Amino acid sequence: MPEVKGDKILVSVSEGASLLSLGRSKFLDLTYDGSIPSIKVGRRRLYSLERLQVWARDEMVKRLSGE
Repeated sequence: MPEVKGDKILVSVSEGASLLSLGRSKFLDLTYDGSIPSIKVGRRRLYSLERLQVWARDEMVKRLSGE
């Protein structure tokens, strides 16, 4: 699992997928359909750690509430 070092605020596709315990393909599917927010920097796609945490929390709430 990629380790997030120090006070990093943006992570790569591999790091984001690992943090959410998702496979790379599923993580990218959720990115491309707009579910997981990301930014493009040059050829790289990056993810805010804070936004990933918010997304994961919101998904948990949705699933627990039966939405």
